[in-house]
Amino acid sequence: MNRKGYTNTSDLDIKNISKLTSDEVHQYIKNNIGKIVILDCRDNINDGIIPTSINIGLSMPFSIWAGTLIPTDKKLIIVADKGKEE
Repeated sequence: MNRKGYTNTSDLDIKNISKLTSDEVHQYIKNNIGKIVILDCRDNINDGIIPTSINIGLSMPFSIWAGTLIPTDKKLIIVADKGKEE
């Protein structure tokens, strides 16, 4: 659990938000090993599991799990079903 409290969203460095192609994601991961977290937000992972990703489906209590599991000092790649990207 988050014993240190939380990071206010106004303190987060939120920029460079864009949709990436799978090739761009692969290149980004390759160039940022150890500096990123891949958050897989798909509820149905029958399309495949992304190695090293954290899966928190949007049908779960998303904010609680994301706040508990996602470190705020890493860059984040979010994988979501089409139509649920935003």
